[in-house]
Amino acid sequence: SNDNYFEWRFGNIYYTKKGTGSPILLIHDTLPGASGYEWSKIEDELAIDHTVYTVDLLGCGRSDKSSNTNFVYVQMISDFIKKIIGQKTDVIASGFSGSFVTMACHNEKELFNKIMLVNPPSLTQLKQMPNRKDRLLKAALEIPIFGTLVYHMIVSRDNINNLFIEKMYYNPFHVDNQMADAYYEAAHKGGYYTRFLYSSLAAKYININICHALKALDNSIYIVEGETEPNGKAVTDDYCATNPAIEVSILKETKHLPHVEAPEAFLEQVKIFF
Repeated sequence: SNDNYFEWRFGNIYYTKKGTGSPILLIHDTLPGASGYEWSKIEDELAIDHTVYTVDLLGCGRSDKSSNTNFVYVQMISDFIKKIIGQKTDVIASGFSGSFVTMACHNEKELFNKIMLVNPPSLTQLKQMPNRKDRLLKAALEIPIFGTLVYHMIVSRDNINNLFIEKMYYNPFHVDNQMADAYYEAAHKGGYYTRFLYSSLAAKYININICHALKALDNSIYIVEGETEPNGKAVTDDYCATNPAIEVSILKETKHLPHVEAPEAFLEQVKIFF
């Protein structure tokens, strides 16, 4: 009953709305198969004290599928806050989405209150722009038959399971099968159009250099890092060097999805910050 669609100019954006109180917008990562379901372990608890908006980014989950660039997502987040939430909001963004939120806040500061970034990508990675080889890769992945075949190999059931075991969870024996099922379903929902987001991701079309924006922001920014996330300390050190006001919390025995692996510990950090 709380399922809704935001009819945006580049496609329909799926979102849910729960609870009452000050607004919090939850934005998932951009990995193949990612969707708002990523927040399912914490959104009901957050909804006790807040109005919680959980969105599926364009090209993900139950939203329309298309080939997008970083600035499309930056504009989407700003427009969603303006037209759906309608007031200054707190944001929790996972993974790559943190870069979109940072740029959106830099462009339209009046829309954002506090920002929490969960395992954000390294600033060095975000500086990498598409070259000729990347453009050829994107074109190849978007060829209807060849691109669809390659994409389906990448998001096969075995590869999704391996993604969770090797990169997402601190303890591979505690992988949530329901979460893996949701990733597998979302990776295929929309048929062959689902390959478009992957092509943009693989070819660096959603990379965006946020250093100048991060340095200029005076919003409260809080980073939650999984203890065993690869290069996690180096990443957070770079963010803090760029903006010394940033606060960091390390969640023990977690990796890329601390809000899934340790929802209670993650909620404690949210309550401290918000």
